[in-house]
Amino acid sequence: MLALAGLIGIRTCSYRQATHVPSAAEIYQAQTSAVAISKFKAEGAAAAAVKERLSNPSSFELVGADAVPGKTDAGEPGWIVGVTYRGTNAFGKIVAGNSFVSVSQSGEVPLKIIDLRGGR
Repeated sequence: MLALAGLIGIRTCSYRQATHVPSAAEIYQAQTSAVAISKFKAEGAAAAAVKERLSNPSSFELVGADAVPGKTDAGEPGWIVGVTYRGTNAFGKIVAGNSFVSVSQSGEVPLKIIDLRGGR
């Protein structure tokens, strides 16, 4: 009897969840979360791409990365990420650098890196 009551309760809850229509606020929150996740991925992918290009990748120290919505060279939506970092050059001297990285809309694929050398 108790098992039957439990099954009816579970069936009722799953039916209510299946027929739930999301509100405008729930949809907005889900979309905002997806954009935030994509932005976070873009910043990480850009930093990793810049790190790989250094002469001493193990010395890479991320100072900051910030992604803004933009367009790729192909005209597709994507992210433009500014990456500020420190690391050592081929002579062992600590240098600072800035790069702009074009990243896919999903935030996972770095497409193009523009290095701006500074702070030598």
